Amino acid sequence: MDARPANLVEDGGDRWIGSLGSLTQFNHLFVGPDQAVDIFAEDLREFYHAFLVGHERQVRNALSLDYHPSELSHLASFRDKLRTEEWITPCLSTLAMGDCRAVGYGQTSHLSVILRHSELTLKHFVTLTGRPPRHGPTAGLLIDEFILLDRVARESAPGSGEAKRF
Repeated sequence: MDARPANLVEDGGDRWIGSLGSLTQFNHLFVGPDQAVDIFAEDLREFYHAFLVGHERQVRNALSLDYHPSELSHLASFRDKLRTEEWITPCLSTLAMGDCRAVGYGQTSHLSVILRHSELTLKHFVTLTGRPPRHGPTAGLLIDEFILLDRVARESAPGSGEAKRF
């Protein structure tokens, strides 16, 4: 799939792109002399291929391939009504990695899940331009990579290896 032509005519802006985590902002993390930092990281699996998109996005993400129906009739997803078509162009019913909106959709959905199902709020997150909070947990989200830094008393370090539930 060559997404460049479609990307040129679509607005790639997304207000939640600014919530992307930035490792450079962690340079500004304040850790007191009596503190240590426990770091927890998680790869949020099931990213692009787990999203279901509507018909408009499917057509937009058409692959640069054409097949004769006889070449595809062995597939489980093949439907008899396709036998009358001259050519079939496969389309993705998921987010495509070349789709300029995919990053925005992924960031927004993962951030939404974290904010709805944890005690974390936007003030806890390091962003492209936002520095870490001075107190409490510090989190970062870069599409499908989540990181949580928790300041702990130095005498309790190193960490137990288990993240606190926020």
